Amino acid sequence: MTSDRIDRALAISMPFWVEEFEIGYHAFSAANIYSDTGWLTIQIAKEWTGSGVYGPAGTDVESANADASQEKRDEELSHHRGLVGLGRVIDAPPFDVPNPAGDALVALRNGLWDDPVARIAVAMSEGGGLGMFVGARAAIAARPVALPQDAAITACFAAIIADEAGHVAGGFAEFARAVLTTEDEQVTLKHLGDILSLKVAERRAQFAPQLAVGAPDVDALSKAVQNYRVFASTRFSAP
Repeated sequence: MTSDRIDRALAISMPFWVEEFEIGYHAFSAANIYSDTGWLTIQIAKEWTGSGVYGPAGTDVESANADASQEKRDEELSHHRGLVGLGRVIDAPPFDVPNPAGDALVALRNGLWDDPVARIAVAMSEGGGLGMFVGARAAIAARPVALPQDAAITACFAAIIADEAGHVAGGFAEFARAVLTTEDEQVTLKHLGDILSLKVAERRAQFAPQLAVGAPDVDALSKAVQNYRVFASTRFSAP
């Protein structure tokens, strides 16, 4: 039953995770990734607020919900600091960058915090299967010639991937352990799909300038997606 439940959650999640991966790969293959850097300002804000993952409305990385361990809070704060450091390397705009899709995502997650069953979907949605970060890393690794900023991005994203993989797996483990009726499970998976759909829309808006610039090599992207599917299904399938 536990394995079947995880399989159902992965079936809902994987198409959205792959979309995030493709967005990250395309964006970091674009020539303007380090010149049109509103995406980083958005990401810095996301790491501070948690985009509705850290707790109810108004919660940020320093006031994270009491359910979160101190280790997880420290990790999230470290991610925020790492991204702020990147802002000094690639000159992120020091002002708020509007992202209505991101606002809609936060509103949806915030509306689910009072329901213990729906809250499980929020936990499972954290990090989007790391798709954007892993896609960015794959695109950077595929460059024929490294760019000066690549090393800083790779180091920052590697730390985020290492920590967030545990957070995503923790959300799926919570789902596997939960005592749920069939209806509860269906509701949770419906919320999960709704959240992840908005998450993809948020990523598309975040990287819109990069996604408007050409497209990566189709064969290289296809191979990278296959590798990502193996990574995600292996890393998050075990409860």
